[in-house]
Amino acid sequence: MARANAIPTKLTTRQGSAFMSTGHVDKHQRLLSVNGDIDAVDALETASAMLQATFDLLHDAGMAGNNDQGLQGNSACLVLHTLETVHALIDSVGQGLEEAQQ
Repeated sequence: MARANAIPTKLTTRQGSAFMSTGHVDKHQRLLSVNGDIDAVDALETASAMLQATFDLLHDAGMAGNNDQGLQGNSACLVLHTLETVHALIDSVGQGLEEAQQ
């Protein structure tokens, strides 16, 4: 007999976790969203890889000191967009977990 709150054997993402702001900030628009029914382990592995790449970029920027090799322009936008994507992936997996436990 399965426990009522047992984690299901196949946990997936849920459609609709929107990310990537676009347009004027007052519009509160999101351009992209996570697809549903993606294996949660795959989604979390992707999120982890994206975070590692972001950590590496931030580490390099932090070690640059005063030699103008820090995080600027396009690199700052890349970090923002990567973190927005990872946030949406984690939210989507969390929504899938919540639905599976109901």
